[in-house]
Amino acid sequence: MSAAIPGSDQTSDEEWDQARRRRDAMKRLAGQASIPLGVRTEVATELGVSTRYVYQLLRQYKESDGSVTAMLANPHSGGRGKSRVAPEVEELIAEILKRRYLTRQRRPVSAIYADVVVACNRSNLRPPGRATVERRIRRLDPVLVTRSREGTNAVRKLTSAGGRTPHAAGPLDVVEIDHTKINVLVVDRHDRKYLGRPTLTIAICRWSRCIVGMVVSFEPPSALLVGLCLAEVVTNKTKLLSNLGVDVDWPMTGLPNSIYVDNGSDFTSEAVQRGCEQHGITLAFRPPGEPHYGATVENFFGKFNHSIHQLPGTTFSSTAERGRYPSEKKAILTLEELNRWAVLAIARYHASIHRSIEMTPAAKWQRGIELYGPPSVVADSKAFLLDFLPIFRRKVGREGFSIDKIHYYANVLRPWIGSRNQKEKFLLRRDPRDISRIWVEDPINSELIEIPARDIALRPIPIWEYRERKKRAFALGMKSADPAQILHLTEQMESVVEAAQRKTRHTKRGNERKISFEGPRLSPNFKSAPEPLAGDIEHISEAEIW
Repeated sequence: MSAAIPGSDQTSDEEWDQARRRRDAMKRLAGQASIPLGVRTEVATELGVSTRYVYQLLRQYKESDGSVTAMLANPHSGGRGKSRVAPEVEELIAEILKRRYLTRQRRPVSAIYADVVVACNRSNLRPPGRATVERRIRRLDPVLVTRSREGTNAVRKLTSAGGRTPHAAGPLDVVEIDHTKINVLVVDRHDRKYLGRPTLTIAICRWSRCIVGMVVSFEPPSALLVGLCLAEVVTNKTKLLSNLGVDVDWPMTGLPNSIYVDNGSDFTSEAVQRGCEQHGITLAFRPPGEPHYGATVENFFGKFNHSIHQLPGTTFSSTAERGRYPSEKKAILTLEELNRWAVLAIARYHASIHRSIEMTPAAKWQRGIELYGPPSVVADSKAFLLDFLPIFRRKVGREGFSIDKIHYYANVLRPWIGSRNQKEKFLLRRDPRDISRIWVEDPINSELIEIPARDIALRPIPIWEYRERKKRAFALGMKSADPAQILHLTEQMESVVEAAQRKTRHTKRGNERKISFEGPRLSPNFKSAPEPLAGDIEHISEAEIW
């Protein structure tokens, strides 16, 4: 029985980068009917393998789904052509390179090798030769090394589009993604009180100028928003339109070849980088401080917010432009209603002539489908989104995994707890909109396993609500309580306040109703009858009142 191939979440950065380079090389070769010896030799040299092994990698690529995970190598067992360095030493080298080499201090190789020798001696392991450590350093991704040791600006020459924006060769070849605050206030769906300005995340196809993904939310720009937007890009939008109750056509769907983004932490996060690599999406960065490199998406934002200024509750583009307009008092749209309006606005945009392409975006998209064929579509958007959720690394303990002092446990963790390596950290993913569960990858079959919160009283709530409620609870004097107790008690206290508010509103409404039925006010000289005693009130019937 062959060893199981580890998943992307259980591999080192070195192994992941090696698998990514193999996937990219095999992707270039997969479409060729025959591979000349010169090309095969060039690829073998690039990957550091034999020319015969190139055929094996190509077969492995064609028999798989073409993901990075499928190209991860089987664990080494020693022997000719394989590493003879003990797995414990390999792990130690990888850890030291991560903690000591990939830093702004830029320690020399000699110092790194000395650290490896000292660490091996402490662990009673045989130290490797210096050449071994140097080879491990050469195998590191140059982009990762430059970013870690010299900063983001130094890595632009390796990762960005340079002085020119990427050329789009067809539909979804280049997709720009960005966020902006919408210039309108939205209200709560219950009491219609204003909540604030939401965020708009847009994905636009540069070739056709079509909007291929959109998210309207109160989320701050993050890896989650990028994942949510990409999930809308790659899946059919029929369900989205049905949920919103909008009867329009929005056929622009498919897996993008590349996304072109700015240098914000939401796009440079590990979750976005690994998610893009897993699905074969090239991640390209525009030069920092140069918004004109994202002109396609920025132009749409300008048009969208110009339309927004016609809505009640708009904040306009500036304080001077808003003047004395009472945005808070005029706000009437809920987040769902604004979402519905935005979808209709996008449909109108798709049907309007775009000056840069001299036709409507919808016609341009259809022309691209006729020329290049329909793009590939992802069937399971939830599974796709999981690859973009925020990442945590944790050890497993007797109570399972712990994030934000919330413990997550399931019986499936028992074998890992019983035979756990104290140094091993699992890679976890959590949706910040629902902290009642996490996902961890099974190291045996690479499946993502859902792990619920240990305390079943913890209901599905977003992380910001959980933190806010904890803060309020502690402010009220509850210094030590478990998360479920905090939420339960806080909810009870809030219900008391809400009940009082309802009574107050009921009393006020009753007074207003009485005033409205009393007719003209009584004269100040009119002497009213004495008020009845409390005991007399009990004997007054409902008929006598009305």
